[in-house]
Amino acid sequence: MIDETDTGGQRPVLRRVPTDMFAFTVTDRADLHSAVMQVLGEANERLASALTFDEILAGLRDVGWFEPVADANLDYTLGALHKYGLVERTQNHSAHYASADEYERRNLHYSLSRKGEAAYEGVQYTLQFLACSGALQTAVLDAITDRLGELHELLGVDGGDRRIYTALAELEGHLQGLQANTKQFNAQLQRLLRDEGADLATFQEVKQATIAYVTEFVTDLDQRQQIIAAAIKRVEERGVTVLHHRALHGADPAQPARAVRPGAAVVGAAGGAVAGAAGMVPPGRRRTSARGRRRAHPPRPVPAQRRAAGWAVRSAGNHRGPSVAAPGRRAVCGGHRRAPAGGGTSRAVRVRAGAGRGADG
Repeated sequence: MIDETDTGGQRPVLRRVPTDMFAFTVTDRADLHSAVMQVLGEANERLASALTFDEILAGLRDVGWFEPVADANLDYTLGALHKYGLVERTQNHSAHYASADEYERRNLHYSLSRKGEAAYEGVQYTLQFLACSGALQTAVLDAITDRLGELHELLGVDGGDRRIYTALAELEGHLQGLQANTKQFNAQLQRLLRDEGADLATFQEVKQATIAYVTEFVTDLDQRQQIIAAAIKRVEERGVTVLHHRALHGADPAQPARAVRPGAAVVGAAGGAVAGAAGMVPPGRRRTSARGRRRAHPPRPVPAQRRAAGWAVRSAGNHRGPSVAAPGRRAVCGGHRRAPAGGGTSRAVRVRAGAGRGADG
């Protein structure tokens, strides 16, 4: 597979599938291996953290494996999947076990690794792809037109960023579905044309049905093309960058709490948090520096006794402790500026020291 990312004019990079990722599908015990992967994959979809030996054994029936499985065979399968790097094994040290046999069966917990999740998703996509056939659907073209019109209307008003995000996601889904179905239909048609084993009568019947099917699809296709092109142009006039920023804002990605310097610029209509999630900042904007973010964090409460002791030390001229600002700078502690590193005690210092002693006394 070729990496399609921008490499700055360099040659594309060949991405290789990790070794042994799909080896479990071609071994002598491929059926049991695949069934166990199915059990662990469905557990991962249910957000289950891990499964025990007995839970995997019971889950085999839920995925359609009805043959009896000996403990030795299941243990071999779990060991093989672990050897391939598809399954992770962890020990549960917090549980209590009544016997050594119970310890052996319940101590180890199994879950899919990152590589195992990729292998499971790859197998599921492959099975789904083999089960479906390409189709040409005019309803998808109408749905694309409707979503483009909705985006044009939403971009003309304030608010509604969540709906912009969902409409854009639906539009992308329709486009991907149209592309996949068209590609599969064309491949299936080419295979039909290359098939030399079919008799003439069957070939003629399939040919007539295919011609009628394609004719129905291309009816008014030029008109639909012009309508979609006009809808795209109207959305572009609103601004594609604005569309992206508002869609990111509507997605509302979870961000860790992060303070920003007062007066820091907000990135477009999406806000600084969304731009941080996208890993980019539009031209003319700046991210808040790490130093600025540290200053903007809310101060932690300081006990009155420690605060009074700190002011007393600084009043005595001892500037070597950790609570004194470095010479030539001011630091922020408890929401108040520290005394300069020169020695003099300001009025604010004296007032604070007296307040601290009064609170402690």
